[in-house]
Amino acid sequence: MGGREDATNVLMQPAACAISSIDMDHEKFLGPTREDIASHKAGIFQTGCPALVAVSGMSESVKRVIGDCAHAVCTKPVVWVEPAEVVDESTGQRGEIAQAQRLRVQGFSQELHIPLLGDYQRSNAALALAVLLELRNQKLQLRSCEQLLDASLLDDGTIAAGMATTRWPGRLEWLELGTGRVLLDGAHNPHAAAALGRYVDDAVRPRGLPVSWVIAMSAGKDDKAILQELLHSDKDALYAVSFSTVEGMPWVQAQAQHDLLSSARSCRPQLRRFQACPDLRTALQAVQTDPAALPDCTCCEQ
Repeated sequence: MGGREDATNVLMQPAACAISSIDMDHEKFLGPTREDIASHKAGIFQTGCPALVAVSGMSESVKRVIGDCAHAVCTKPVVWVEPAEVVDESTGQRGEIAQAQRLRVQGFSQELHIPLLGDYQRSNAALALAVLLELRNQKLQLRSCEQLLDASLLDDGTIAAGMATTRWPGRLEWLELGTGRVLLDGAHNPHAAAALGRYVDDAVRPRGLPVSWVIAMSAGKDDKAILQELLHSDKDALYAVSFSTVEGMPWVQAQAQHDLLSSARSCRPQLRRFQACPDLRTALQAVQTDPAALPDCTCCEQ
């Protein structure tokens, strides 16, 4: 979950501490408000350590909480990191869906080509870059497990080249399954679902494609809030699936398909199709045989 009780706090005197975003998740453990969660997340700050925070979508009250936590442990002044700017918002060649983003960060000499989709990756990229530049400014001796590393690994060209090879499986990842493309995303809370919904609205719906949602969700999630961020058209279809026991995490249970469909009906009662499926394979087969569905569908694993 990150934050004050996170195992990473066993590290003493880290070179830098960073917070990427604050939103509602794990409320049972972290508290009922964003300010409560921010207080926990800022528990990673340490005395004298640089603190870098991505500010995209962050309220002033959350920023105050983070700033107060940083002051309490005497970090260096907090660096508030703005998202990278978009260089090109084109959708790809011949109307195809783009598979990367071109970004620019003020003060950095290289244009960034990020093979990750979604507007939130602009904030993630800027924060990652800010951390790398902080490490470079500290002139630290870099090492791997086996050897010392050359300082040129942190020059602008090498950083840009590294970001261009970034992969994040399961985050807005387009997969070719033979009969069509599936968009796989692990959105697991309303904030992440909103990012997925924005991407689908911007990249898929303008092409006239109805969206077939294949969704499994953990029990206890705010299913209605998540579904409201996804089901934006009555032309969509929803296929509710389950999942097996998660190895080593017996407390994670799948939400019953009929409960998920009931929540979906309350959010969008005129949805084109509601269907419960025993597993992912059955759901994808149902999508393929749906005469109203076009080749692209969206699979969201919760």
